[in-house]
Amino acid sequence: MRSRPNQSREIKPESRTISSCCDHRAIIPDEDLHRHAVENLNQADALLFGRVTYEMMEAAWRPPAPTGVRPDWMEPFALTINAAKKYVVSSTLDRVDWNAELVRGDLEKAIQQLKRESGKGLLVGGLKLPQALAAPIRSKIATTSPSWPPIDWPESGL
Repeated sequence: MRSRPNQSREIKPESRTISSCCDHRAIIPDEDLHRHAVENLNQADALLFGRVTYEMMEAAWRPPAPTGVRPDWMEPFALTINAAKKYVVSSTLDRVDWNAELVRGDLEKAIQQLKRESGKGLLVGGLKLPQALAAPIRSKIATTSPSWPPIDWPESGL
């Protein structure tokens, strides 16, 4: 990777809905969706997954897929996601593979470190992880702006 002084990686959601989260098990896949996903993956250096999303995506996309299991138009996505670097946030997994690295400890510090590395950015996938990433922001808002009305943020674990 090329170094870019004084720039940090962006963190972008992999899929967006009104709530900024997307449950891939509830979507009907089609060719356009997968083509768009490949475009998104090509705009980032790595994926940032929680344990559940990592395990779901690995089960669905890790090669080899049995012949005839998925249509040919899914292959570009399969090749792209298999080649992608992945970071997995988990306190329960002992190890990961599938071109992945575990992220442990202080989530805010770990994410700050990943953002400081040079590159195009990270795509965040999952339902709980985006909420967990927002938690440090919520706590800073609460401590720096105590006059704001309380916000009922959903709590989630990793």
